[in-house]
Amino acid sequence: MRKRNFCTEINRVVYVDKEKQTSHCKLDCCINLFPDEDNMVPYALIDKLRKKYPCEIKTKEGKIIKQLGLRHDYGDIFYVHVETTATCHSGDTFDEKKGKTIAYSKAQKKLYGLLARVYKDIEIFYTQNSLKARDAYAMFSRYWESERRFLDNI
Repeated sequence: MRKRNFCTEINRVVYVDKEKQTSHCKLDCCINLFPDEDNMVPYALIDKLRKKYPCEIKTKEGKIIKQLGLRHDYGDIFYVHVETTATCHSGDTFDEKKGKTIAYSKAQKKLYGLLARVYKDIEIFYTQNSLKARDAYAMFSRYWESERRFLDNI
């Protein structure tokens, strides 16, 4: 299993604000939920993930706030936008290279935290559905057995 199969970095912008002594990272990634399989992700799962991890949230005034979340376009591919900031603390010497590295590392940490939660939700989704399928199998097997006995006794 390779990280690059599941998550592809599309765009990375890392910049420095020297006045405020901060470094910022904007990271856009493409996530393929099941890269090695040809089958599609069930719509119920896609819908659940989209609702749980919205990409944009609106304030009461209708202003859109960018937030860590998933945007779904087609198939089992999602897009994630992550923004982070690394701040130089008072008393520290501002280092542009180190600041950029920290901002990028924070963005990756945020991204991997989201992916861990998403795959936990996927695991729960399939577990619940497999339990439903097992229960349905047991129920229909009982009904089948009941009908078979009924027909044998006629």
